Amino acid sequence: MTVTDELRKLLTAQLRALTVVARRLTATHRRAARLFPLTASAVGQLDERTIESLDAMVKRFEQLQNGLQDQLFRTLALIEGEDLRDRTRRDVAELMERIGVLASAADWAELAILRNRLAHAYPTDKRRQARVLNDTFKATDLVLAAFERATSRARQHALQRRREEGRSKRPK
Repeated sequence: MTVTDELRKLLTAQLRALTVVARRLTATHRRAARLFPLTASAVGQLDERTIESLDAMVKRFEQLQNGLQDQLFRTLALIEGEDLRDRTRRDVAELMERIGVLASAADWAELAILRNRLAHAYPTDKRRQARVLNDTFKATDLVLAAFERATSRARQHALQRRREEGRSKRPK
């Protein structure tokens, strides 16, 4: 098995795992839509079931953003032939922008900052909670769009591989 075959297997596994997260995030996002935009007073009135649903949305957002940034984007970059030694997340995001996976590397950097805020502190102040939840709700569309474009790029690689395999099997 070649390195490229190994990368394609890894890419397939990553896509499967992130597809589950993306589907669940999409469903949670749709169910929560009626609540947004949230105010501080609305946050204070949320029942436990709704809070758990919003927590699930936040966690799935974190998982998808992180999985794209730290796994899928890097694997796509390697399949694209990029040498990732000494490359930062910002470098990889800029590459993803160049190949059409990200609409904007700068917007992606903002999503990473939001994900870090979510992962490291959950505010107890109702105004801050409302702001963070509203930011996450808005940013969800961006992270889902990046996932769709990354999936599309991965499909392009799969089609290219099938074409190459078809050519190599033809009699000469």
